[in-house]
Amino acid sequence: MKMNLNELFLNIPANQYDAQWQIKTNGKIKVYYGKSREGYYRLSFLSDESRKIKGETIAFSIKGGKISDHYWTCFDLLKPELLTTFSLFGEDRISCVSDEKSESIGADRLRKRFQTWVSLFRKPSGTRTIDQAKGLFGELTFRTTLLKEKNFPYDKVIDGWGGPNQFSKDFAIDEKWYEIKAVQPYSASVKISSLAQLSSDYEGRLVIVYVEERASSFIGDHCSINSYRKEILDLLSSDGDYKDRFLQKLEDYGFNRLDPVGDKKFEVKKIEIYRVDKSFPALHEEDIRNGAINNVSYELIINALKKWLIKE
Repeated sequence: MKMNLNELFLNIPANQYDAQWQIKTNGKIKVYYGKSREGYYRLSFLSDESRKIKGETIAFSIKGGKISDHYWTCFDLLKPELLTTFSLFGEDRISCVSDEKSESIGADRLRKRFQTWVSLFRKPSGTRTIDQAKGLFGELTFRTTLLKEKNFPYDKVIDGWGGPNQFSKDFAIDEKWYEIKAVQPYSASVKISSLAQLSSDYEGRLVIVYVEERASSFIGDHCSINSYRKEILDLLSSDGDYKDRFLQKLEDYGFNRLDPVGDKKFEVKKIEIYRVDKSFPALHEEDIRNGAINNVSYELIINALKKWLIKE
């Protein structure tokens, strides 16, 4: 079912507290939205048995209770600035139970999806740097704009996204691989962090994404990590398993929804794609004659790569 939970929350009168309205579904578990007595936005699930969902975060609290023969599980948003993400969280959880006639199966789905989402609301262990944010933004840009053009199935795209898992290539799909580098506009060079990044028995692609940091007032279709995250979750609306995989990869990348870099604004100025074949000027293990040398990194001069430029 398609809904806009964010809009439903925003249409609740400002002075309306301790009230809930049912969201029509076909499932056994009933769903309600509203505000708590304290004025927090609330999403509730009503069932015949206690759901026993636990896992507090600094973004929302979980409350349970019993009325007559029914049990409530209520999620209250403690940080109103996270309403958009909380609404996505809610829509995702509602989709788990909206058509499920078995309460036990619906409850299992709710618990599983909750554990996936809750990691994105935990207090971050440390703030990502701007360069790290640009790196993730560059990979999401490639995934959303270029891979969409190639019509790769989303399961291959997500399964092939290796950057969060620190694989040698950012993307590997079938026998094709892609290494993504986000650089400042007008950068003269691009850094290759290891020998493995451009080494393969198969031809690959070096993708240079020119990214400029913008002011918080900047408006664009895709201008932040969080805007990409929302679009990808919307795209995966009918596939809960791949939503889980995508969210897990964000967590593996070190990205937390409470990290302020998620809302940092960027603008993509241009994208260049280079063919990496046997003739491409990359260093390989056989080029390092001394076995005592380790952790090799180097820089490529971008203007010297025009021979291998295949798309701009």
